[in-house]
Amino acid sequence: MQLNLIQNTLFLACLGLLGGLALGCRPADRAAVSQESKVTDWRTLLTDDSGELVQEVWEIHTVRGAKVGHRHTRVFDCQSDSQNGQRIEAMDVLETKRFGEVVEQQLKTVSWEANEGQLLGFAYELRSGETVIAAGGLVEEMLWSPQNGGPFAIERSLRMQPMEPGESRVVEGFVPVLNRIVQWRLFAKEIESVKIDGQALDLLKIIVTDAMPSEWSLPTLLWADGEGQVLRTHEGLLDRITVRSTKQGAMGLNDLARLDLGLDVGVPLANPSFNPHECHQAIYRIRLQGINPVDVFASGPSQQVAPSSNPADGTLLTVQQITPESMLRSSEEILLPTAEDTRPNALIQSDDRQVRAIADAVADSIEDPFQASVALEQYLFRQLAKKNFSHVFASAAEVAKSREGDCSEHAVLLAATCRARGIPARVIIGLVYSVPEGGFLYHMWNEVWIEDRWIPLDATLGRGGIGAAHLKIRESNLAEESAYELVAPVLFLTDRLEIEIVDCQPPAQ
Repeated sequence: MQLNLIQNTLFLACLGLLGGLALGCRPADRAAVSQESKVTDWRTLLTDDSGELVQEVWEIHTVRGAKVGHRHTRVFDCQSDSQNGQRIEAMDVLETKRFGEVVEQQLKTVSWEANEGQLLGFAYELRSGETVIAAGGLVEEMLWSPQNGGPFAIERSLRMQPMEPGESRVVEGFVPVLNRIVQWRLFAKEIESVKIDGQALDLLKIIVTDAMPSEWSLPTLLWADGEGQVLRTHEGLLDRITVRSTKQGAMGLNDLARLDLGLDVGVPLANPSFNPHECHQAIYRIRLQGINPVDVFASGPSQQVAPSSNPADGTLLTVQQITPESMLRSSEEILLPTAEDTRPNALIQSDDRQVRAIADAVADSIEDPFQASVALEQYLFRQLAKKNFSHVFASAAEVAKSREGDCSEHAVLLAATCRARGIPARVIIGLVYSVPEGGFLYHMWNEVWIEDRWIPLDATLGRGGIGAAHLKIRESNLAEESAYELVAPVLFLTDRLEIEIVDCQPPAQ
């Protein structure tokens, strides 16, 4: 087993949602890792294979019963001046389909640990197509609590001290990609007979939860042997299972025919008698298992959530088109743009040369901010015609160069080009109705600030605005918030959300 949050890195990346899932996480309260002073050292962790190989494990990844990849874990005993302790490295490889296109991802995670289990350094590298993201660091002396482990803190804890039925413990570990200390609570249940690679084994069932759970938390189930080795892991999201196997089994062909992560995480529309894209207002009835829809869907001028006293009746969600001429309700609180809605950042590089060249070429002569935004929206709709679903979340500068991508790439580049023209812009995460699928799929679009309101635009559609087919969950300027923190709710809605359309009003002729 490897930390479930790191597993989510790959699965969300396959959905096109790269970033950092922070469910139940708390930020490190002290400077724990140096990522600048010894850059060459942490990069060496990714390529070093020195030391004595003391353990090698192969595992299979499945989603909803379909084999989608494998994990190869190696543990090295390193007793040298440069690297004293153990080096644990895991390579996760996923191969899935997303909207019919094969997506291949690799995540290599390396943890350098003292013999007693303290984290000394880490590194990770995520590869998706031509995109490579790598980071790492070394622990600074006296700045790291000994109780904080690394990426394999749970595995290390169980190996050093196997649990007994009825026992509970708290484990803390540093999670790469999130760059946070995460705290888990482990509770050992009963011994169960579990089939591992065709053989029935008596294993201890362990429930892992966030120590500070939220409404978004789902437990992870582990099954460990008497030596504390985790042989099977089950994640509730998408029914994900990682199970011990042989090298031959792990390296076997993946089942690409049974699963499409782009389409299979959609939410069917119960009665698709209307096309909400053609409506200026629509009313939906939402039913969501285990979570109040009021806590999930955003409320504001473009969308209102009406709480229900009886969950069985569902929650009414009213979505309406917003234009510069729309009448706004005086009672609706509108959040004004912040400085971060206009500044460049790591994903929205509005100061990039190619980004600015696009903004100037398309909108330099257009004085009206809304018309300039629409011109950029429609230009990107035409120019980013190739929807490449094999990439992870690319930045605006990368998209300006490649001129390809899916909804997230359209959104970051539209935000960047609008900001380059001095127009505040942010990205929106939610669901959009897909006519071919007859249901709602994950989507990212934009809002731009025009005079006194945020107006939605969608460069993936290029319609000069949107109708009532976009269900907004969250917004972000992507300045600091991790993309996983932004998109995590989308996976939690899978298999738990029901949507029914109650009314759909076409625009007045």
